[in-house]
Amino acid sequence: MGSAKATGYPADASGGPPPARGIMSPLSSGATAALAAAVALAALAVGAARAAAQQRPTPAPAADSATMSGARTVPGLRKQALSLSRSSVMFDPGSTLEFERRVSRCFSLAFGVSGWRGQEYVGTRSDFLPSSGDPGQHIAYDTRELTLRFYPGGQPLNGFSVALTGGHVDARGELWDQPRTRDGVTINGGLVRGPLVGTEAGYSWLLGDRRNLLLNTGLGMRHLFVPASAENVRRTLLTLRLGLGFAF
Repeated sequence: MGSAKATGYPADASGGPPPARGIMSPLSSGATAALAAAVALAALAVGAARAAAQQRPTPAPAADSATMSGARTVPGLRKQALSLSRSSVMFDPGSTLEFERRVSRCFSLAFGVSGWRGQEYVGTRSDFLPSSGDPGQHIAYDTRELTLRFYPGGQPLNGFSVALTGGHVDARGELWDQPRTRDGVTINGGLVRGPLVGTEAGYSWLLGDRRNLLLNTGLGMRHLFVPASAENVRRTLLTLRLGLGFAF
């Protein structure tokens, strides 16, 4: 019988070679441990992100003044107004009806009609204040005026304003100191017409929840360009007005 060939491995109990040892076993164990650690870190990161998201406050939606429950709606700027003013012209009462409209950020344009009946005084037509001892002459005035107002605060129809005005005036009544005769007829009165210019400083308020109630006041002067033959017509007038109107 021949002898067994030496293989360099110690023989096991069965007489065969020992089982081979896998050289990848240590590497496989290390990769598994690393993968488990990575999964654990990822789970911790996801949990932390969810917790932060739950604690973060939800931003409130932008408030809408038109739809907010219980909130007062703030109306936009009023563009026009119609007002009736009680005016005083040289201390004689009168009335003014005026329509005013905003035309730019700081300017408005107004058209008004006025009427008053004045007590004129002979010999004092060049004075601002009449002399109470002079005999009186009654003259009625009717004016149509176009007014350009400047609002320094940038809110036409609301706030302080200065204005320039121009228009036309009719003056009728006892225009002369003494009656005149024309074509054999004695004339005690007449009618004269002419342009007028003026200036005014005023203040306006928009009142109410909807800011549509207009209160205005003004102090100004007017100069009338009427024929010199109308002796009792005052050329320069001091005006004061206080008005109430509706803005829309």
